[in-house]
Amino acid sequence: MKLNKTIIDVGACKGDDSSFYLLKGFDVIAVEANPNLCEEMEIKYKESVDTGVLKIINRAIHHQNDCKLDFYINSFEEWSSLNIKSKATTENSFEKIQIQTISLDKIIGQVENELYYIKIDIEGGELDAITSLKKSQRLPKYLSFEVNPDKNKVLDILTEIGYVDFKIVRQGKGYLQNTHAQQEGNVIDITFKNHHSGLFGLDLGNNDWFDKNHIIEYFDNLYKNGWEGWYDIHARIK
Repeated sequence: MKLNKTIIDVGACKGDDSSFYLLKGFDVIAVEANPNLCEEMEIKYKESVDTGVLKIINRAIHHQNDCKLDFYINSFEEWSSLNIKSKATTENSFEKIQIQTISLDKIIGQVENELYYIKIDIEGGELDAITSLKKSQRLPKYLSFEVNPDKNKVLDILTEIGYVDFKIVRQGKGYLQNTHAQQEGNVIDITFKNHHSGLFGLDLGNNDWFDKNHIIEYFDNLYKNGWEGWYDIHARIK
């Protein structure tokens, strides 16, 4: 089943989430700053690129368009980042390149059908990405971002622009669960691994959605009791 809806995969890495969204019937815009990974995706998903259901953008998300910034490619590619103080430079080996930037609102302007969901996982750049949504004339019904120290500011912005419900999803193999009662597009039999972001939208169910204050309190307590693993916060608009 082909849907007339688009998902923007920000921090696509090797395209595993993008592939899942394509299989479910969505059009996908995959945004990835690492040029080597973009080349791999162009080859691996050539058919999807050629048919127009997948567009790959080799840019770094930033609040300014068309400027060049230092980007740090970690030997563990998922940790690559614009943020010099992130794991990109503090863990393992890394190389520095310069990369062109693009803002999230400009990417949204390229979406021709319904903008449905945006996944953001860019190792500390989430606040910069989501700030640019203030300039966008269109917002997705659903959005997710990886939890980081800027989470409270991100939640404030999302609430300001109309997102009212938030859900915490523990990430990683063994925590991300699939369901065969999927409501979003095609039903896909998949075992999620560490590099996946998991289900989204209606497939997360209607339970355990809260306002931003509950989410902030949850993570405050988590910090006090010892932090384990990593998490995404999903948001849905009113």
